[in-house]
Amino acid sequence: MTKPTGAKHFFRPVAILGVLTSVFVVSSLFGPPSLKNVAITNVAISSTGHWLAAGPRDSKVDICVIDGPANCRTVNNNGGELNDLQFSPDEHFLAIANDDIRLIGLAGDAASFFLREDHRKYGTVRFNKGGRELLTINSHSEIELFDISSRKPSTRICCSTFYGEVALFEDGTRVANAGHWPRVWTRSGQLIKSLTEYRQNETLRPISVDEKGRRIFMGSQDGRIYAWSLIDFGLLNKSRAEPGYVDTIALVPNADLLASCSFGKPIHVWSTATLARVAALQASCSSNIVTLPDGVSILFGTDSGTVQIWNLEGSPHLTSEVRISGKRSRTAEIGIQRGRRDE
Repeated sequence: MTKPTGAKHFFRPVAILGVLTSVFVVSSLFGPPSLKNVAITNVAISSTGHWLAAGPRDSKVDICVIDGPANCRTVNNNGGELNDLQFSPDEHFLAIANDDIRLIGLAGDAASFFLREDHRKYGTVRFNKGGRELLTINSHSEIELFDISSRKPSTRICCSTFYGEVALFEDGTRVANAGHWPRVWTRSGQLIKSLTEYRQNETLRPISVDEKGRRIFMGSQDGRIYAWSLIDFGLLNKSRAEPGYVDTIALVPNADLLASCSFGKPIHVWSTATLARVAALQASCSSNIVTLPDGVSILFGTDSGTVQIWNLEGSPHLTSEVRISGKRSRTAEIGIQRGRRDE
């Protein structure tokens, strides 16, 4: 792999190939056959690349240490369909969104608990920069910002489409939503700007905020990616249409690229400056795409139950493909503390 230039490298895919291979061997020996070909629908990587989480739609979530000795543990996804996974920036918690929201403690003194246990079906989960707040959207079309210590919502915004993602800006002062009406709000719920003049029949789903480039990207059911300015909120560019919905996008900042995928179809790579397509990978995704902390590599799940890592710098190439399914024979379920149901 070519070493990225001009950036601090927290995560090196080549360095962890041996570790990921060890995880693969463990899963091959101990993973039940029924789980070996289940499509991975959600993945998450922690801020330093220490933790990886992956899971299928309606089964267990595996949480693995990937920059040291192979070590995986499993938590049951027993709250309906898995909708999202997200690590807190300080790596103390993994948020799991399904019918409820659970925070799984990762640090030694971090206890696991339900942030919400009201069966309202939660979609996106996004931590703020400090890891003390969590932004989400539920099936009642409410965007909510929760204070994690009190487990109470500090902000409720109405309304957006549950199908569309929500995003919290890095400074914590603004919130964006996709859906039929893509908008930007203050964190207190005041509308700043609607990004489109009219309601969109083809719903926008994934969001990626480029703070450095002062742009926000969203993928649409019309097969295109749209880019708006974060200065005046005008439309900057839109990509050509590809077959299928744009189900997931990921900013690859150190290569000035954006990766996108329609589930089950090839992954496309785009210039962030022009949204011109620069590559199509010989790979398809079944999960969201996430960017690794090196800023040039992406990770995603596949229909065959594996996780792939691709380096997009220069000529895109596959650097690893592994099966993450944990050592089930030694797995202890993670204890969950019941949270308050504050409305």
